[in-house]
Amino acid sequence: MSAPNKILIYSIVIGLGFWVFDAFVDSIVFEGVTFVDMLFTQVPGHEIYVRLVVLFVSVFSGILVSRFLRQRDKSEGNVRAALNSIGDGVIVTDVSGRVVRMNPAAEILTGFKQEAVKGQLVRDVFKTKDAESGEAVGNPVEKVIATGEAVEWSNDKVLVSHDGVEHQIADSAAPVRWEGSDTFGVVLSFRDLTESKQMHEKIRVTEDQLEKVMDVVPDLISLQDSEMNVVYSNWKGVRDIDKEKRNELDKCYGVYRNCKEMCPDCPVRKIAKTEKPWQVESELPDGTWLDIRVMPVLDPNGQESYFVEWVRDITDRKRDEQIRDKLLQELELKNEELESLIYVASHDLRSPLVNIHGFSHELQASVEQLKETVENAEGLSEAQLKSKVREVVGGGVFESLQFIVASAEKMDVLLKGLLSLSRVGRVELKIEDVDMNGLITKVVDGLAYQLQDAGIDLKVGSLPSCMGDYGQLIQVFTNLIDNAIKYRESARESCEIEVGGELDGGRCVYYVSDNGVGIHEDYQAKIFEVFHRLEPDGPVPGEGIGLATVKRIISRLGGKLWIESEEGKGCCFCVSLPAASESIQG
Repeated sequence: MSAPNKILIYSIVIGLGFWVFDAFVDSIVFEGVTFVDMLFTQVPGHEIYVRLVVLFVSVFSGILVSRFLRQRDKSEGNVRAALNSIGDGVIVTDVSGRVVRMNPAAEILTGFKQEAVKGQLVRDVFKTKDAESGEAVGNPVEKVIATGEAVEWSNDKVLVSHDGVEHQIADSAAPVRWEGSDTFGVVLSFRDLTESKQMHEKIRVTEDQLEKVMDVVPDLISLQDSEMNVVYSNWKGVRDIDKEKRNELDKCYGVYRNCKEMCPDCPVRKIAKTEKPWQVESELPDGTWLDIRVMPVLDPNGQESYFVEWVRDITDRKRDEQIRDKLLQELELKNEELESLIYVASHDLRSPLVNIHGFSHELQASVEQLKETVENAEGLSEAQLKSKVREVVGGGVFESLQFIVASAEKMDVLLKGLLSLSRVGRVELKIEDVDMNGLITKVVDGLAYQLQDAGIDLKVGSLPSCMGDYGQLIQVFTNLIDNAIKYRESARESCEIEVGGELDGGRCVYYVSDNGVGIHEDYQAKIFEVFHRLEPDGPVPGEGIGLATVKRIISRLGGKLWIESEEGKGCCFCVSLPAASESIQG
């Protein structure tokens, strides 16, 4: 039977017992009245009221006490249920530090049952030591009792259970008091951090391993949030970042580019709009080439939460590509030269060979005829013999020999031209900054007589410096100005040649223009071919090797050569070369 029901029954028994006791006393006091009469039928008037009041008070008190106990048991059950449902260990002590209650979690961690330690000092139940030193540490309950103030969470302790098992814990303690009253107990709470510590240690080891891996990666790997804040970086690949900036984890454009505002070419902003990975190869002002890739990291809802920026230095690769392209360009040029050589061998060299072959046969026939005349000289007079010999020799021998010699000389010129062109491709280049103003002055000085003799009005503008081989460029512009002199329009009153140039981005574009005869559009591409001349038998001597040489030199210097011309109005030869650093800066 529960305590509240017992109290109620006891109160009823007490009320009725007083009724019986009072009747017994009255039966003794009043003579001639029996106990039974005083109990039920002959109760004096004032006694009945006393008995009823006592019975009422006793029963009512029992009801009140019973209800109080029921409420207390209910509250006690709620408290017990609440404590038992808490995952952390909880020990409740009185003001002297003795255990009043502990929940199952506390029983598991301490190794004690509540019934076994109830009333014992909490320091005998809750035994802790420092996690690092292993030395015993003070009990937080005692500190609360001494100061009356709560003790905050501490996670640097180890709880030693009754059976010797150690648990990494975090604990705190707080006083229990009614509002405005003194402390009448302490609540000690603590939680097991063993698994959490182990997990943190695994995470730390994993992070250390990841950091070591990232440290050997030569590329820059950076993680940024949607606000452009650097969340993680391995600080590799591009340039050294001050350690102070590493710790700041500021905006990416402030950390990596030292800018106060977002970069106008920001890749993160671009993929934020497209939601697709982005990649670009970019050249920095110092000549460094970077391969920049940005990839979005999506959250469970498919929204972009972070961005991974991967930056790789590809300067060496770009340099190798430039060397490859240059080699391919040279190979293409050599193939063109080979085609020209094949053409020369099959056409230009064949023509004099045909002449030599044909006239050699004629010469051979003349020799045979002369031999026959000599063998049949018997019977002929000296005058007759001389006449026949003169007829044979004068009829074709000298003419054949003249054609053979002329053809041989033509072949010699062609072969020397080919040799000269081949030497251009074998000359070792010395690439350097070239002062074009000084170079043109030297070229003009070398052609001073031709310019003066032809009455040329030469104008030279201010020229930017370029990158090239000084000696080879002397040959280029000497040839171009010399051609302008040779192919001038003699019928004009004033023959003009102009040399100029300008900086166009990272390149210098020079021109040599004249008001000479000009070249028809149909023939402009052919003038750069080996041995090609528009007027082979014209008044201007030459072998058709000059412009082919100029084109070869300009190609080797990484430049371009082209012509702009209109027949009868002159020519303008244009040369594009890489600009010198001082020209770009200027």
